[in-house]
Amino acid sequence: MLLIKNPLCETESRCIATGVPENHLGFHELETQALVGQYMHRLQIDEDFVKKNGYRCLFDQAFADVALSACSL
Repeated sequence: MLLIKNPLCETESRCIATGVPENHLGFHELETQALVGQYMHRLQIDEDFVKKNGYRCLFDQAFADVALSACSL
């Protein structure tokens, strides 16, 4: 699916999988794989996940000076 650039390839189009729009975001290969991997493996962090796993409390303890309304979750 998503391939890392091979320095031995003659052209970038031969080394990078086509049809993966994240390849054109300007990130390095490993960063792009991480972005795609989060989507492919359903590693979505949303409000429900934060509440169920205790991350809200940990965030509040670590960043007590950040207003709750300033948080994205």
